[in-house]
Amino acid sequence: MDRKRIIVIITSVVVVLLIILLIIFLLFRFGQDETSPPELTNTNTEPDEITRQIEQLPPPSEKRVESDEKYPLGLKQFALAYSERFASYSTDANFKNLEDLKPLSTNKMINWIDDYITDFDFNNGEFEAVEARALNNQLLYHAEDTAIITVSLQLTKFKGNRTNPETTYGKVELRGVKVGDQWKIDEVNWQ
Repeated sequence: MDRKRIIVIITSVVVVLLIILLIIFLLFRFGQDETSPPELTNTNTEPDEITRQIEQLPPPSEKRVESDEKYPLGLKQFALAYSERFASYSTDANFKNLEDLKPLSTNKMINWIDDYITDFDFNNGEFEAVEARALNNQLLYHAEDTAIITVSLQLTKFKGNRTNPETTYGKVELRGVKVGDQWKIDEVNWQ
C-alpha cells in the first residue's frame, strides 16, 4: 500500500472511533439521573492490587523530576511533531510537509522554508522520500519565551522504485520562541 492509502485508512478508523466514543459519552451523559448521587460499588477500604503495586514502585530520580518540571507545557509534543513533519518529505508531495509547518513557524522560519523550496533541486526527477519518526528529545535551554530542544529521529529513506528503504538516524535542534500564548519554531538545524 502506498502512504496516501495508509493515511486515508488510518484517518477513517480514527474518525469512526471518535464517533463511537462520542456516542458512548452522550449515552452515559444523558442516561444518568442528575438528581441522584453516583453509587459507590466498592466500599472496601483496603487498597487493591494495582494500588499496592504502584506504591511499591521506586520514586522517579531527582534528575527526571527536575527535567520534567522544566519542560514548558505542551512544548515536548510540539517539538516532536514539528521535527517529524520537518524531516519527512516526498518528491511527489511538492514540499507539503514544509508548507504545513508555516502556521507553526515564525516569520524567520517561514522565510527559510520559502527560500529552501525555491532553491531545491530535484535529482533528475527520480522519486525520493523520507519518513521521519521522532525517538526522543532533550530540552537544552529554556527561558520564559525561548527554548532549545534537540530531537533524535529515525529516518527511513526511499529512492527510485520505493523498495529496499534505507534507515538512518539524525538529530535536529529546534529553537522555539513564544509568540503570545503559543510556541512557534524560529530555527531548525540538523546536527
